[in-house]
Amino acid sequence: GEGAAKKFADLDKQYPFSSHSRRGLVMQVYAHYQANQYDEAIGASQRYMGLYPSTPEAAYVLYLGAMSHYNQVPDISRDQERAEKALRMFESLVEKYPKSEYVEDAKFKIQVTRDQLAGKEMSVGRYYLARKNYTAAINRFREVLGKYQTTRHTEEALYRLTEAYMGLGIAHEAQT
Repeated sequence: GEGAAKKFADLDKQYPFSSHSRRGLVMQVYAHYQANQYDEAIGASQRYMGLYPSTPEAAYVLYLGAMSHYNQVPDISRDQERAEKALRMFESLVEKYPKSEYVEDAKFKIQVTRDQLAGKEMSVGRYYLARKNYTAAINRFREVLGKYQTTRHTEEALYRLTEAYMGLGIAHEAQT
């Protein structure tokens, strides 16, 4: 873990821009990831992607970086910045390396992460709805329907949106 990551970092210092250095950086990302040192893994992953975006290991390094964010995603009651970063990295992997062996898992993680982000919007929307702040609630439910329509939250978002419109006394919008 930590010791290995340090040795691989030393390789980079001794032989910058060599193939040893490049492979050392891959191993550094992996060693940090394995040791649950996710922020260090993310940093090393970003460094690698900045230097070597078109190498055979690039998809793997990007995957480990995305997984480092993904493994730190908190429950929906907390800030979802990690989920958003993981989502962006997984989407980038699918877009840049469509033939990579990590694409299938990345696509699955994209769905899980989008579901997580939609869940957060729903929880905030329900909070506003319960406090009769209908406009704020409507904005959250519309966000779910606009950005996360492929998630399991769509049906409830429609139902809650109707509730919020009824609360505002806009029956016409509710029927739509």
